[in-house]
Amino acid sequence: MRNPKVKFVTHPDDDHTPLNYDRLTDAAKETHTALEINNSSLVKKQFRLNCYDNYRTILRLCREKNVPVIVNSDAHDPSQVGMLDLAVELLESEDFPTDLVLNADYDRLVRFLTE
Repeated sequence: MRNPKVKFVTHPDDDHTPLNYDRLTDAAKETHTALEINNSSLVKKQFRLNCYDNYRTILRLCREKNVPVIVNSDAHDPSQVGMLDLAVELLESEDFPTDLVLNADYDRLVRFLTE
């Protein structure tokens, strides 16, 4: 995350490789790095250990610390490309602010990438 070319951390959701989410979100804030909310993980929740709970924790901490996220389909199947339904539902259920979702606004995403 300290590498200036790293702008996003993907797949921070699976307890097969446990993470300290408080430290992760602190580091994301410090290094100007966004965290991914990945629809594919939510589709395959039986393979992604505790992904829903982990995403809820990530979203809560990102909201508290003003850390941006990026939402995508991360599709591994062509039929899932662009599908964001589960990720959007999760964001809404957590009352996550749209202004912290980088790719909810093109200009916001471009500013983030060029800062």
